[in-house]
Amino acid sequence: MIARMGWAAHAGPVVEPLDGGITNQNYLVRVGDQAFVVRIPGRDTEYLGIDRRHEHACTMAAHRVGVAPEAVAFFEEAGVLVTRFVPGRGLREEEMHQPRILARVAGALRRYHDGLKFPGTFSPFQTVRDYLAVSAPRGAPLPDRFEWMIGQADRLESAMGTPPVPRPCHNDLLLANWLDDGERLWIVDWEYAAMGDIFFDLGNFAVHQQLTDAEEETLLRAYFG
Repeated sequence: MIARMGWAAHAGPVVEPLDGGITNQNYLVRVGDQAFVVRIPGRDTEYLGIDRRHEHACTMAAHRVGVAPEAVAFFEEAGVLVTRFVPGRGLREEEMHQPRILARVAGALRRYHDGLKFPGTFSPFQTVRDYLAVSAPRGAPLPDRFEWMIGQADRLESAMGTPPVPRPCHNDLLLANWLDDGERLWIVDWEYAAMGDIFFDLGNFAVHQQLTDAEEETLLRAYFG
């Protein structure tokens, strides 16, 4: 990969492991005055419904509207993605409850929700069914009251009726996927991104950050203007 990226022509690329990955291995590679992040997919991540080609396309689309780092290379045979390093910092948990940060978050969400079409589709209801189909034959333990929860999800899906018009969604808006460079917020890890329901994206963010009712209202007012 170093040769294919043209890094071999530079004196000693510096490689450092990055912390924080859940399903993947991430490395910071410094080459001259440039820096990149190399993401090596974890084992068996396809069981999570991840399509690395879709992830690459979604990352590029999100970059074009200014919310994702630039994808500079993709090695499809290995699923390795190389993005330009964003010199920012991770947001702290307490910051996500501040109105000014929630307003910036809303702006970032709107940019890609209104942006270029993503490949693939995402439904939280179908994802649960898919995960069950993969895990059950392998003897994976299920949570207590799982059948009750599935029943509740089925009733909720039925009550919602016809799905809304799909829009580009990230679908994994946990704290670790947000960076702040001082001027804009960046979102990383687009491996679950697809066309979906913007209200799932909004709710996904709110649940991950454990927003209060008042903070959820602040987010929605900022999002919808």
